[in-house]
Amino acid sequence: MIFHISIPTRNPENVAKVIAELWGGAAFPFFPHRNESWVAFAGDDRNSAVECYPQDALIAPSEEEFPTGFQVLRSPPAEADQDQPPRRSAVHAAVATPLTQAEVVALGEREGWLTRFAQRGMFNVVELWIENAIMFEVLPAEQQAEYLNSQTLDSWHKAVAAFAARQAETG
Repeated sequence: MIFHISIPTRNPENVAKVIAELWGGAAFPFFPHRNESWVAFAGDDRNSAVECYPQDALIAPSEEEFPTGFQVLRSPPAEADQDQPPRRSAVHAAVATPLTQAEVVALGEREGWLTRFAQRGMFNVVELWIENAIMFEVLPAEQQAEYLNSQTLDSWHKAVAAFAARQAETG
């Protein structure tokens, strides 16, 4: 179970506030690191959160013998990097929202972020591309049941077995 994740962002404060709006939660400066980071809280029963770090921040192990935290290092971006498109990565998250599909799309459009309906086989999502770089698969209430019913250990065992059987038949 995931309680929080962190993502690199160009504008940590804005991203945290948008994610908080998506969740109906709240955003705060992430003061433990004093590096312009922000955190968005969902206010749900798990205290789900997304930590939004500046895109040039790196997390490194603490040098303490018994660490109480970790280091956040910053490297100034090269001037040429400022004009480059946002960095894409394999980092993404599926998140629930109390908003409707239309409200999620409107939120993304307001921010100028690519936002679109997408099918993932057994469930559907709204792709919300945070700063047009990090994908959130947003699940409004009407899509959460599809996700929860299709993404179980049992359904994955069955899918893998069916795939293996098809592979064996085709040799």
